[in-house]
Order: sequence, then structure tokens, then C-alpha cells
Amino acid sequence: MRSLIVSFTVTLLTLPTFGAETLVDRLLSSYEQIETVTCAIRKTVQTPERDMRHLSRVSWQRPDRIHVENFAPLERRYVADGNRMFYYVTGDPKGFSRPIEELDEDWQMSLRKVPGSAMDHLLRLKGSPETDLPATDDFPVRKGYQTDRLFAVLSLDEKDRLVRIEFFKTPAMEKLTAQYDYEALEEPLPGVWLSALHKATIYVGDVQTKETSRFDNLVVNEPIPERLFIAEPFFKGVEFVDSFEAVYR
Repeated sequence: MRSLIVSFTVTLLTLPTFGAETLVDRLLSSYEQIETVTCAIRKTVQTPERDMRHLSRVSWQRPDRIHVENFAPLERRYVADGNRMFYYVTGDPKGFSRPIEELDEDWQMSLRKVPGSAMDHLLRLKGSPETDLPATDDFPVRKGYQTDRLFAVLSLDEKDRLVRIEFFKTPAMEKLTAQYDYEALEEPLPGVWLSALHKATIYVGDVQTKETSRFDNLVVNEPIPERLFIAEPFFKGVEFVDSFEAVYR
């Protein structure tokens, strides 16, 4: 009888949870304390064919306000004023602009992700059933999430900080498709952690891509000049259209 009770208890611990607050919910809730962020981002993308380096300056404000100036590999800028997003690559015949609510999911994620956070992944996992996974020596807390296409694993360190997200083809966790590691952790507000160093490895078939992003001079909840979110002065003479196809017509 005792063995049956133990077996039943273990089964309960590994069943997916529905309705209750998940780790994803808790992490997303912690980021809500952040109202503004400014930083510079240095990103390196390594593929078997070549290496690419990106350099950007970012000013972010809740809700749906952002100013990103890319210096490399292309000179481009996008500005969102809370209602509409404007995007222009230097030298293009036209720019792209749409109301924020009409943008596709990837664009909306890029506007709403707190710089230095893992929100781009967490927002996609919100609402997915959560499963407890066995702890390891490095990760005392691990949670699994089944999405329509992938199985995600979130791992916390001994300080209860998110330090890794992995994506697998199935819950069997035999085929890793991507791994994101969060290092150089900073606590700008009590209980709110941002990562100044993101390392990603992405697998597509036999091709492996590595991405390293460094977030320099992360400043949180300091005022940002209003003028940065007014698009017109930054795009003088640029004609905007509502599709990327129309930019080059």
C-alpha cells in the first residue's frame, strides 16, 4: 500500500498544472515593474558561412513606445509612439509603417519585450500548461511547457533566477532545437532580474547558429525624453507604406 501511495504522489507532482500561476506568469509579472529602459546592444551572429555584427541603441518605454537606432550592419531606425510603428532603412525608396495592433506577432514582441529580459520567449509560452521537471545539480527548479509545435524547458539557478530556456521537438527532450542562456544578471529593482549577456544556440537541421547579445549600460526607470518617441523629425522626406513589398515597388 505504501508503494502505491508514493507512486500516486510522484504522478501528481509531474502532472501539468492548469489555471494556477505558472513560473512564466511570475516572471512576466516581475517585469511589469519596469517602465523604461535605455541601453546599447552589441550582437554577434555566427553561422557556418559568415559572422555578422549588429550594433544598436535602444530607448524603451511602456506601453508600446520604443526608439531603436541600428548602426550596423545596416543603418536603420524604428520608432513606435504607442499607437503606430515607423521603420526605415537608410537608402531604401520608402519606409514601412502600421498601427501597432495590426503588426504581426514578431513585430509586437520586439516592441513589448523589456530589453535584457527573456520576454520574447515567455510571452509565447504564456497560457501553456506547466509541468514540473526533475531538478539537476545546476538547476534546482525546472519547468516544462508544451506549445503547439515545441516543448520548452525553463531552468532557474539557486537564487531563483531564470538562467536557461531550451526548446525541444517533443516532451521526450531528445531533439534540442534551441538553447538560450542568460548571464551577467543584474537586479535593477527588487526581485527583477535582467541579463546583460544572452547566448543562444539554434539548430536547423545540421546547421548550427550562435548568437551573442551584450546589453551595455542598462538603465531602468529613468525618464526618457519625449522627443525620442515622436517619429516625424527622424524621418524627414520619407514616404511610408503599410507593407514591406510596397517599399520596393
